Amino acid sequence: TGLPRGDIHRASLLDEAWFPYAVAGLLVLLVPLGWSVWNSRWFNNKKFWCMCAMMVYWFAVSGGLYNVIRKVPFVEKDPHTGK
Repeated sequence: TGLPRGDIHRASLLDEAWFPYAVAGLLVLLVPLGWSVWNSRWFNNKKFWCMCAMMVYWFAVSGGLYNVIRKVPFVEKDPHTGK
């Protein structure tokens, strides 16, 4: 069209003044929580880790990992009907 266009300024969350304080506060809260989870009884349970490994295996074998790697769309329009 030949019309001049201006730059679009999109503010980033990293540019906010409160962002470093929020990250520091989050770390202060998450470190003790992570420590208590690491030392909990269920986290060191072999059955828990076996279930986690089986879920990862099921996800990879079922094709979910292929969809993530190849960026397959979840829903696609039908080229004939457009729906």
